[in-house]
Amino acid sequence: MKRGKRLPTIGSVGRFGSVTLVPVDKIDASPFQVRVEYGDVSKLAENIRSQGLLEPILVRSKADGRYEVVHGHRRLKACKHIGRNLIEAFAKELSDEEAIAIQGSENIQRQDYSAIEEAVFYANYKRFLEKKLGREVGVIILAKKLNLREHTVRDKLYLLELPLEIQEKVHRGEIPSKKAVVLTILTREKPPKAKKGAQGFQEARRTDRWYLEIKRLAEEIVKAKKEPLKGLRTEAAVEHAAKLIRDEVDFDEAVRQAQLMEAVDLMRKEFVKAVNPREVILRVRASQPTLEDVYKSLSEANVELVKKMLLKGILRCPYCEGTDLVWKCTGKKLLGEDEVEGS
Repeated sequence: MKRGKRLPTIGSVGRFGSVTLVPVDKIDASPFQVRVEYGDVSKLAENIRSQGLLEPILVRSKADGRYEVVHGHRRLKACKHIGRNLIEAFAKELSDEEAIAIQGSENIQRQDYSAIEEAVFYANYKRFLEKKLGREVGVIILAKKLNLREHTVRDKLYLLELPLEIQEKVHRGEIPSKKAVVLTILTREKPPKAKKGAQGFQEARRTDRWYLEIKRLAEEIVKAKKEPLKGLRTEAAVEHAAKLIRDEVDFDEAVRQAQLMEAVDLMRKEFVKAVNPREVILRVRASQPTLEDVYKSLSEANVELVKKMLLKGILRCPYCEGTDLVWKCTGKKLLGEDEVEGS
């Protein structure tokens, strides 16, 4: 018989100390909590009713004799839902900074936060550190405090610069967070060119001049999610379109060029896999507005394929067997006329 997870006993020791029973009505929500939606807790509540609380929550004591939940908000709500008076908890003395760091890292590791909630957590922690230290805190310092990569923290913070309606779509999962990060290219001006000898990261100036284009690109992303052969399907295509728009290319033309790039990439991959060319063209035709675009993408894909074959030595000059992109050929045939005719 397979054993289930062992229930914690009062007084048992875990990574946050020993387990104790805490009155539910003496626990307050954390002022640092960023989650606004907990979803339906009824299923979790029924599991707790039948199996007990498998993992205690983490609380810290307050000066007024009450407690503040640090981690386990959803479990606490589920216990309230079924009317429990006491809850198993680790009660630990924690500073504000420790409480914020634990709360954030626990939820991020469990993937309990959406990308937007994660971004709000980083922003709140940044403000807390700035208030504590009395100076501005950069992304490098913030990332070190959180033991995360700098680009991870920076990308998430950039999400908060998107229009609110786009943030809501990211939070609900309607727009993948990686594609949303690409959209943030349009929340900033084109990064300044680094001067000779200049060092370090130079932030581009914040702007909202492309908010309408961001919303329209978001529609293309959602469209691709609903209809695989429509809209902009890849991060690379979204990035290509965004950069073109930032370079003052008309929106429709930018999307057309991004879709063309997707078609060329699709053809290149399918040709390498030796998929029937007719099938490839029909698939691309479904995602391209005109036959001219299909022919153009087909041509570009074929050129790319020929280049790769040349570089790998697969395709050789019929005269000199050279593999250079620019053949140095005498024009002398390797086979005689009679051999060619009889072959």
